[in-house]
Amino acid sequence: MIEKNNNMGSKISVIVPVYNGEECISRCVDSIILQSFTDWELILIDDGSVDASCLICDDYAQKDTRIKVVHKKNGGVSTARNRGIEEAHGEYVLFVDADDYLEDNYLQQISGCNEDIIIMPFKELYSDGTVKLFSPFGNISFDNKDDLLLFLQANLANRIFVTPWGKFIKRELLNNIRFNVNLRLGEDTIFNFSILEQANSLRSLVGASYMYKAEENFTEKYQMSVEKSIYSIIETYKVYEKLGIESSHSRSIFVCFLMLCEDDVVKRPQVWLNNKEIESIYNRYKRDFLFKEQIKYLLFQHQWMFRILRRFSHKIKPI
Repeated sequence: MIEKNNNMGSKISVIVPVYNGEECISRCVDSIILQSFTDWELILIDDGSVDASCLICDDYAQKDTRIKVVHKKNGGVSTARNRGIEEAHGEYVLFVDADDYLEDNYLQQISGCNEDIIIMPFKELYSDGTVKLFSPFGNISFDNKDDLLLFLQANLANRIFVTPWGKFIKRELLNNIRFNVNLRLGEDTIFNFSILEQANSLRSLVGASYMYKAEENFTEKYQMSVEKSIYSIIETYKVYEKLGIESSHSRSIFVCFLMLCEDDVVKRPQVWLNNKEIESIYNRYKRDFLFKEQIKYLLFQHQWMFRILRRFSHKIKPI
């Protein structure tokens, strides 16, 4: 058995939510155990799995005291990540999904770093074997709030800021920040932006990557009710306003969540149309060129959308 030094906290707390991941969790955990950097704790949150995931996790914990397993009633990935934050004792927190894994020496790269947030490269893995490398910003660093805000204004739409993984976060930033458990989609964005609001420094590195299993058929997987879509849009925009940052991503969110409730909004369009906050957000961006182009594309792909949107603006017509 590998023993943990209990006289001092770990440098990194790795949090992995697990739900029915018996086919992938071993690859994930092994990629952490085999890291050259050893000053870590691994927190596996079993979110009510009904397959062999819980047994696999327990077996790892019996062999390595740096690994802790928490079994809980199923409540969704956000509740699992929140529980992981509560259990963490490391200087930094790193979120890893159970079906993803880390390249060799991934953890080693932050040795000696002290920034509030450290961004890492990631690779998208597709079912056809395609691998795409994303190294968002190269080697850069910001050690004051003003420079960091200028950087965020230009780069907030980058994918690394809308995912929970791919970055090390100072645990002290998370004292009052948790994932919104009422959101099915968009909770990661809100979580990240809340952290960015607290951060005073940021570093981006190149090197070993986070290996991400790319999601395909995204809109089919995340179809939601009109009410959930509306709630997600409003909560996300609140964070944008709090940060005082505008970006093309903020316009895209409106379009994205409208698409994700398309099955329900066709059946119950009045729920969407009668919401004053949604109308206000729409009116805020309807004169923006990029926003209009996104809406026009949506109208082209889904002709039913014209009936939903025409009440908001007589200028938008199907193409």
